[in-house]
Amino acid sequence: MALHYEIIIKANPQTVWDIMLGKDTYPKWTAIFKEGSYFEGDWSLNSEMLFLGPDEEGNIGGMASRITENIPQEVLSIEHYGVVNNGVVDTNEESIKMWAPAYETYRFSQADAGTDLRVEMKMNESFDDYFNETWPLALVHLRDLCEAEANKSQES
Repeated sequence: MALHYEIIIKANPQTVWDIMLGKDTYPKWTAIFKEGSYFEGDWSLNSEMLFLGPDEEGNIGGMASRITENIPQEVLSIEHYGVVNNGVVDTNEESIKMWAPAYETYRFSQADAGTDLRVEMKMNESFDDYFNETWPLALVHLRDLCEAEANKSQES
């Protein structure tokens, strides 16, 4: 099943792209999903990415993924294929086979008011409630970061 989320951000697609995917800004808006979230890797086509964060005991874990499409300021697609536990990628555990692979796509398009950002997720339905609660909050936080940056740029 696919989940869809959308928001209009009063900033150009370049600004939204940069803030959404920036090494320093990514942790700010993704804290909605997991406080302390960050990534290792780069966003280039076919690159391996680790989306990481601390658990309750302070151990680092997260998702092992790859970039399957990257058209700057237009489309970014991610395939999630495994988990990371204490720095080790696991793709074989039975619980992973229940949901992997999962897909996440971001679409950026110019809108009259700025950027229309659309998020689509294809995954096991057991995660629907969590993402239906967190994605709207994360997008509002991302919008606020992008619009603050756009306003700062206009004032300079």
